[in-house]
Amino acid sequence: MARINNGFLSGISGSLGNLIFYKLNGKTVVRQKPGPRNYVSSEPQLYQQRSFAVGQKFLTPLRNILNQIHRHKRSGSLNGMNATLSWVLKNAMENNAGTPILIPEKIYLHRGYLIHLDNLMVERLEEKTIRITWSVNSSTDFWREHEKFQVIAYVPDRKLVFWQQEGNYRKSGLQIIQLPWSQANEDQVLLFGGFFSLERNKGEYSDIIYLGRV
Repeated sequence: MARINNGFLSGISGSLGNLIFYKLNGKTVVRQKPGPRNYVSSEPQLYQQRSFAVGQKFLTPLRNILNQIHRHKRSGSLNGMNATLSWVLKNAMENNAGTPILIPEKIYLHRGYLIHLDNLMVERLEEKTIRITWSVNSSTDFWREHEKFQVIAYVPDRKLVFWQQEGNYRKSGLQIIQLPWSQANEDQVLLFGGFFSLERNKGEYSDIIYLGRV
């Protein structure tokens, strides 16, 4: 950095060639423009960047759903996309010789407070029809009659998403969904689901977990 005390350059400001002129304490100062940085990311940093890209690509089609689910009264984050991505990067990635592999079975789209389902079974009945069943505990589940099932069907490669927001009640033990897209038999459909309650206009969710693929 150099200072110009007098001369015709003393009133100039801005850039000229590879030089930058600016005022500092009433005097004209000149410095050279910074060149390109030679910073090289370390392998852990590169892996973190790759993991972020993989997780973001998987979750982006689900962004609106995640933001809505995480907006209920007891959630700690209004940005469901960011909250879920952070969880996925910490818990649902495996390092395969420097290549991040996302494991859908380990994904929680939401961590909630309601009791989740037990003895889950998922099967495709027809091309577009999927049946989900769970066990019903007669001693406790009938006291939670206001809790309904919610399921998300997702085909990552084609970015197809179907959200069954208003499913059956917990006590039914059964949910049938009809996929809205064609050629469903060619897709590996990932299913995520859990329970929610809007009793007294207050939203509550269970964990929204991986249910299986069909």
